[in-house]
Amino acid sequence: MVLEHFFSLILSPVSSTSDPYVKFKVGGKVVFKSKTVYKDLNPIWDETFVVGIEDPFEPIQIKVFDYDWGLQDDFMGMATVDLSTLELNTPVEKTVVLQEPGKHEYMGTVTLNLTLVPKTQEEKEQ
Repeated sequence: MVLEHFFSLILSPVSSTSDPYVKFKVGGKVVFKSKTVYKDLNPIWDETFVVGIEDPFEPIQIKVFDYDWGLQDDFMGMATVDLSTLELNTPVEKTVVLQEPGKHEYMGTVTLNLTLVPKTQEEKEQ
């Protein structure tokens, strides 16, 4: 999976910039956390990572936060990726819209490159 970038993150009411980072969760467990991009509303991460998925019907939850040194980080939005819509071994670029549960305002987008690859026999035996 490749975390690429955001477009047009929504500003917090007290700041003109953000220090965003992304957490990826599967089954409520954090499986990857991106680096923080400081003072940027259009961050580019360009990070590649592999997530071992046991159940391809379990969606990946993406949560974006604004890092606040010494304080609780601010929630900036979330999205889910349904892996069951992906074809095996076929890279796909996917842009998801960030939302806040219970609200309908636009909070930005995140773009990912995804490839669903089955485990090898050796990986299954580990």
